[in-house]
Amino acid sequence: MEKNIGKVVQIIGPVLDIKFDSGHLPNLLNAIEIMHDGRKVVCEVATQLGDDVVRCIAMSSTDGMSRGMDAYDTGTGITVPVGKATLGRIFNLLGEAIDNQQIEIIKAIDAENFGNNLRNNYVITQNWKIIK
Repeated sequence: MEKNIGKVVQIIGPVLDIKFDSGHLPNLLNAIEIMHDGRKVVCEVATQLGDDVVRCIAMSSTDGMSRGMDAYDTGTGITVPVGKATLGRIFNLLGEAIDNQQIEIIKAIDAENFGNNLRNNYVITQNWKIIK
């Protein structure tokens, strides 16, 4: 599979506009990876602006980034590990363990297909408190 590579055209805080080749726009909610100073900055496609440009939200700092940097479309959304090995652990929003312990990844699941991966029907309750 060919890599879909775009170029950063604008950066305003955590918001990046990235231009891709005509006809190769990434889907909404796709993860976009940009290498910067030896670290990977992951962004999520929030909207398609037109003229082959997508607006993305960075999941980490964009300090020091500049226009013209290569941006790689992963072809999938951001995924996080799930399973018994993750219970009681601390992760960042990219699913990377930040509690300095090793982890065996059993399975990764993305939000889009979460409902399709449930084996049984579950009732998920949420407690809401409304203060007037």
